[in-house]
Amino acid sequence: MSTHAPRSRAILDRLRDPLWLPVLCAAAAFLAWQAASLASSREVLVPLRTLAAGTPITPGLVHAERWSGQLPSAPLQATSGTLVSTAPAGLPLLQNEVGRGAVRPVALARPLVAIPGPSLLSAPPAAPGTPVSIYAAAQGSMPQLICPDAAVASGTTSQTLVLAVPPASLTGVLDALGAERLIVVAHPN
Repeated sequence: MSTHAPRSRAILDRLRDPLWLPVLCAAAAFLAWQAASLASSREVLVPLRTLAAGTPITPGLVHAERWSGQLPSAPLQATSGTLVSTAPAGLPLLQNEVGRGAVRPVALARPLVAIPGPSLLSAPPAAPGTPVSIYAAAQGSMPQLICPDAAVASGTTSQTLVLAVPPASLTGVLDALGAERLIVVAHPN
């Protein structure tokens, strides 16, 4: 006499018990939630402590972490480069916060001015820390230099260019931003 049939019947009888169904559904829902979380998150590099501008990125200063939130720009993928601005502990490092080679950190004491893309007549693709001059261009007249010593604070995008402007030039840049179009010129190396 085979003992497989009674065992199979006992297992099927237990599965018909109404208490198993909610447990199985909860387990399936939890696994689906975990799978969705892993699919929508990505691995980013996060500083172990707050890092100052000018700090070289090394493996001992950062660790990889899963991040599911939105990021304003692409995350840093490799432990190389130098920070151009302060990086707080626990927040993902972004590519536009890190320069390659010799980088001049952006002075944090300077006010930052975000120049919208439509206000720019011309701007070079520039890395953070790049020194630039800002010219105001009114229609029908020669461009006027309004700030000779600004610096790029974050990477150039098609929507916005963020510049660190000396306090003495801030009023002129803001006035020109509202009334005229701007030309940004990178300084030669």
